[in-house]
Amino acid sequence: MAGQFLYIIFEKYVTNYYERLTNKDKRNDQVVEINGLTIDTYSRRVFVNDKEINLASKEFDILLLLIFLLSLIL
Repeated sequence: MAGQFLYIIFEKYVTNYYERLTNKDKRNDQVVEINGLTIDTYSRRVFVNDKEINLASKEFDILLLLIFLLSLIL
């Protein structure tokens, strides 16, 4: 039961963060670059050292959440 509650909260964080990233006017604002990791939120593509990495939808959402949490810490 507690696991379901945490999953719902986690999913809401991912959804809210993704909506904030994708609701911007400029395309360049939707690209996140950190130490060789490039995340294009518009096309939902991920690159590591210019090599594309294929991620499932949930994996991409989790990656966005982790980047968001990292930005809160730094």
